[in-house]
Amino acid sequence: MTAINLSGGVILVTGGSGSIGGATAVELARAGAAVVVADVSMEACLAVVETIRATGGSASAARIDVRDADSLTQAIETATAELGPLTGLVNAAGILRVSRIEEMKESDW
Repeated sequence: MTAINLSGGVILVTGGSGSIGGATAVELARAGAAVVVADVSMEACLAVVETIRATGGSASAARIDVRDADSLTQAIETATAELGPLTGLVNAAGILRVSRIEEMKESDW
């Protein structure tokens, strides 16, 4: 199996302090990416950031509420100021809403 090399990449992980998002953030850092751990709980984000940094990875935390467009904008601005332009996104945040995509309201996203 060939290892993935994400060196030089900057990846934002929404839901980054959850079980799936946190594990994803750690693995992305292990592959060489700088990771922005973003979630509603800054304290939980910082715990994942510390895990990444403890293994020599590069990471920063951003408070984000994916239901709020302004929150997304602020998180991206903070992330790019600290780590550089984003090269990837993992959207691991959210809850299940069953609906046709064309019928969804922005608040459902």
